[in-house]
Amino acid sequence: MRTTVTLDDDVAAELVARQRAERRSFKAVLNETLRAGLHPASPAGDAKVVYTHPRPLGARVDIADVSAVIAMLDEEKYAHLAHPPRS
Repeated sequence: MRTTVTLDDDVAAELVARQRAERRSFKAVLNETLRAGLHPASPAGDAKVVYTHPRPLGARVDIADVSAVIAMLDEEKYAHLAHPPRS
């Protein structure tokens, strides 16, 4: 079908840029763009729902308390000595 449309300058510029970049006809680029606009992607509501579960994040320490941070690091560094692995 032949028809005449008036395009805004910015729209025409984008179509021409895409035409040149893809080395396709203006008609092909325009038709593809119109089809994409007429049939947008499905709404985000169709996305799969994923549930998360709380997990322990380890020791909590106030990093402003330098002594507490050092003590925690020492505990981690020497923990293997307090509980040696069983053979």
